[in-house]
Amino acid sequence: MTFHYLLFRAFCQATEDEKKVISAIEFVTGSEDISVTRSQGFHGNPILVLETEVKSKKRIDSVFQNLDHQQLQELRDTLGSRLDDDGNFFFRLDKQAAFEERIVLTTQDDVIAVKGKVKAYPNNRENAMKVLVDYLDDRLSK
Repeated sequence: MTFHYLLFRAFCQATEDEKKVISAIEFVTGSEDISVTRSQGFHGNPILVLETEVKSKKRIDSVFQNLDHQQLQELRDTLGSRLDDDGNFFFRLDKQAAFEERIVLTTQDDVIAVKGKVKAYPNNRENAMKVLVDYLDDRLSK
């Protein structure tokens, strides 16, 4: 397995429908176990922080299988900027597209943020990079 887990996080602003944001996360992750934390923005506006963690290889693979070839190639081409020194891999999914049952990478702000902890031994950036290159190359070859 390539990842220990994928952690998904989205913010639900007061102007958004909480059920729609939860639906988007459920579509992407296949998980209905979503934690909701109430918070507030800089100006006191209510914000919900929605999170879930996926550990199942099947569910993790499903996220990547739902990305098209171009998006997988984009992840592959930008690995250097998406991987930190602790073996954490970051990318963003379009929250609105997810509500429409599409998984789309984005660089915008209205997102489901994803953090994946790469299984690499010993755990360092170089080993995590090798694991991710192999994983994404395998996905690209299918």
